[in-house]
This record gives sequence, C-alpha cells and structure tokens, in this order.
Amino acid sequence: MPEARIIKIVSNQYTLLDPEGNQFLAVAMGKLRLKRSPVVGDYVRYLVHEGQIGIEEVLPRKNELIRPLIANVDQALVVMSAVKPPFSSVLVDRLCILIRAANIEPVLIVTKLDLVPTDDPLYETLKQYRHGGTTVVEVGRDRPIDAVLAMLEGKISVLTGQSGVGKSSLV
Repeated sequence: MPEARIIKIVSNQYTLLDPEGNQFLAVAMGKLRLKRSPVVGDYVRYLVHEGQIGIEEVLPRKNELIRPLIANVDQALVVMSAVKPPFSSVLVDRLCILIRAANIEPVLIVTKLDLVPTDDPLYETLKQYRHGGTTVVEVGRDRPIDAVLAMLEGKISVLTGQSGVGKSSLV
C-alpha cells in the first residue's frame, strides 16, 4: 500500500502529500474511524477504491501535541514578543515543558526586539535560556532572518504563542 502524509484536514477531507510531492484528497475509510483518528502530520497508508482515495491505516506516531492537534513534528517554535504583549518566562517555561514532554524540541523565537534597548534585562533572561539548552532566535525589524530560515530547513515545525506576538508576521 502506498504511503503519504496528511498536510491538511477540512471536515472529512484529508489532503495528502506523497513522497514525490504530489497532493491529493482522500477520505478516511469506515474501519479507520473506529481506531485512532488521523491528524495533520500523520503518515498513512491509502488505497484507491472506485476512483476515490481512502485512508486505510494511520502509521505509528513519533510524537503528537493535543493543542494544536498535530503529529510527527521535529520542533515547536515558541514565539514570544519582547513587548506588546510583554515577554512571559512563566508562559515560555510552561510551553517548553509541554513540548518536551511530547518528545518535541522547543525553539524560542523572540520577536519585536527592535523595540527593546540593548541593556534591557530581557537579554539576560534569553542568555539564561540558552545556558539551559534552549535554542533562542532573536527577531526584529533591524535583524536578518537567516537564523530563522536555517532553523526551519529540512524540519517539520509548528508555531505556538500568544495572540499578537508576531507569528503571522514571522511566517
């Protein structure tokens, strides 16, 4: 049976991506719905039945998150703002614990650093995260995004963070 990855789910329509880069729509077969429900990121096996592609099996997951509901990711980008909303170490710590518990590597991306003076205590906080083993990427209008692009290369990533921290602008 051929294999593909679920890249999008709308209602009961699953968009699959095969190893050759082809995208196509599929549905979950009835027997599949009695088992584990497929989520974005799942690798699946499928068959063509009377011209319709049906997902027959969800392959084992290497990891999964509940919120957002996603599976088989390499890293979670914890996007935090330096200001508006203010940086929250409590939220960063909470998210990193949940992400690591799911066997996913967290990466802290701090946005809007162009709005913070270079002597701000936030930079010491970021230094502490680095010393603790967390990858930290600093982003601002005055900074190149090469580090972000390099970090994304060849990896499946999910973004998480408060509203207004700059996730959409980053994408």
